[in-house]
Amino acid sequence: MNHERTRRLLAVNLNYMGDGLFTTPALAALRARFPDTTIDVLAGERAAAILRDNPHIDRLITRPPRGGAGRSANLWKTLREGEYDGVILFQSTIVNAALAALAQIRVRVGFDQDGCGSFLTHRVKERSAGEHVVDAYLRLAEAIGDPPSNEISYPLTIAVSAQDTAFADDFFRKWSEKPTVGMVIGATRAQKRWPETYFARLADKLWNADGIGCVLLGGSEETEAARRIQLEATSPLVSAVGKTTEKELASIVAQLQVVISGDSGPLHIAAAMKTPVVALFGSTDPAETGPWPLKAPSLAAVTPRRRQFFTMPCTALPVASAPPVMTGSIV
Repeated sequence: MNHERTRRLLAVNLNYMGDGLFTTPALAALRARFPDTTIDVLAGERAAAILRDNPHIDRLITRPPRGGAGRSANLWKTLREGEYDGVILFQSTIVNAALAALAQIRVRVGFDQDGCGSFLTHRVKERSAGEHVVDAYLRLAEAIGDPPSNEISYPLTIAVSAQDTAFADDFFRKWSEKPTVGMVIGATRAQKRWPETYFARLADKLWNADGIGCVLLGGSEETEAARRIQLEATSPLVSAVGKTTEKELASIVAQLQVVISGDSGPLHIAAAMKTPVVALFGSTDPAETGPWPLKAPSLAAVTPRRRQFFTMPCTALPVASAPPVMTGSIV
């Protein structure tokens, strides 16, 4: 792909927070390959919230919250008005690929899946079983442009402001005993969620054994669940559920010693903020959607449904008793 002819690229992103965060290494790779090109991103509202102020994005466009004709019309309008030379379809659907072709975008990159292939100029093999989503997205970015002269690693990226950090400082200042363990109580699908009573029991066990305080984390849709967990727990249990933006949540997570979570957006926020995590997996495969990079230190993932462990070294865990408690009381 000729750099001189590539003035503008559009990346068609995903809808959810974790999905959007998973594309940030690929966006960094695109920027390394096209340092002087304008890179715009079209994303759903939740994904856009975590991508905002990303240093590799020139313009972030938020699409309508609902799918169907409205979302397709928004993509068509963006493609026609943006004068793009290329489009990268992180969301590789046949509708998105067909619209890019109809708009006569010169370079169209996407996964060769679900009938997309005939509309693409650069067909990338669809993600295989056991391949991490981040690695698959990186393959999309690497399908065009020249690789940088030196080897570069691309981390998950969240741009946190001084205001977000101040919010977290104020949040923790309210508590005489600062909580050190975060518990993410929600997920997009019910089968990804750990039972509420388990969070209450684990919070009590950590408090009674070592005086370790916990804070509940999640969105506004988990407010009632957080209330029930607090009522069941006998230990002092702080809740930030429904009280933060995505970036404020990232700032709180950055001050914790460990985060316990199912397969959810906040889990990946914790990984991006380099906070050690204990990840609970049941219906999904941690090899595909687990904390990334998979070889990073201080990460652990548990699959309680299968009674199996998918673990990585936890040498940097300040709360050394957390993983054993999980091992004994969950599995």
